[in-house]
Amino acid sequence: MSLIKIPPIPAKKIGRRRFEEDYVIKRMLFLENFIQNIANVEDFKATTLLLCFLTEKERNKFDAKMNVK
Repeated sequence: MSLIKIPPIPAKKIGRRRFEEDYVIKRMLFLENFIQNIANVEDFKATTLLLCFLTEKERNKFDAKMNVK
């Protein structure tokens, strides 16, 4: 069994003003970087899970595709 190193998810606290534009932009950039790092992990690149996570817009459809109950 090999271990897959997953980058840490960015912290939610990058400022006090949770809904102010600068906070939202920073958070969005941190999350975009996180997703790009995940997508660059060789074991995840072509997985159905990642593709579905990145493309499915509705949670219930995602859950159905992933057989989540």
